[in-house]
Amino acid sequence: MANEIRIKTSVEILQDNDTTVEGITYVNRNLDGNADGRRWGGEYKTLPAYSDDKVCYWKNVIVSLTSVSNSTGLSDSAWTEAADVTDGAICQTANVIAVEYVKQSIGADTTIKVYIGAEIHAALSPGEAIVIPLSAGELATNLDIVDTNYANGTREAMVNVMIAGGT
Repeated sequence: MANEIRIKTSVEILQDNDTTVEGITYVNRNLDGNADGRRWGGEYKTLPAYSDDKVCYWKNVIVSLTSVSNSTGLSDSAWTEAADVTDGAICQTANVIAVEYVKQSIGADTTIKVYIGAEIHAALSPGEAIVIPLSAGELATNLDIVDTNYANGTREAMVNVMIAGGT
């Protein structure tokens, strides 16, 4: 049996039906009927198998990349203050990327952006996370984690990042 990548996702489309009665505001969020009034999602497991030596993660690292221009992507650790991955080996082609914005370690909160090529696929606030399947595979050089507000020693965001692939 081959190694598997399994992704579980869900999304809720919530309609804001707050109401104020006699000066008291009641919070009322309902699953939107235009989205069938339910949670959507499930399991995705048709990604290519990953190779044992082509999975890695960076744990509790500071994002120091401020722009995607001249970036080497996630093909190395140049996007972070870390010297290397926490564990594993960086794959050349990734079939999944997971990014967790752990916390703002120094300074005011910022937004961490997850790029695939020149396109932003997620903008994360502290405590948020995203898992993105890459069915066709994506070169690690085309994956970027960016903090445009990074300032060494005064404004630093801490993240966990994992990529896995076949080559």
